Amino acid sequence: MSVENFLDTNVFVYLFDETDDFKRGIAERLVHGALRNNTSCISFQVAQETKKGITWDMPLAVFQQFHRMFDEQGRSIEATPDA
Repeated sequence: MSVENFLDTNVFVYLFDETDDFKRGIAERLVHGALRNNTSCISFQVAQETKKGITWDMPLAVFQQFHRMFDEQGRSIEATPDA
């Protein structure tokens, strides 16, 4: 499989960083562009690291926003809380 970009964990973590608008803006453009153009991929490790990093203290509303963003692009993600 060949892709133009590989999105790292930091891109997804910055997507929810409310302390740095600049980095969050870049992350939003990268993720939205990747979903729209289907030109990027992530590894299973990135998905795990992101889930752990953003759900540690993340409010439910932010987690739901993350899901809506993927749904709007016609994508789906499955995530369950750790037992």
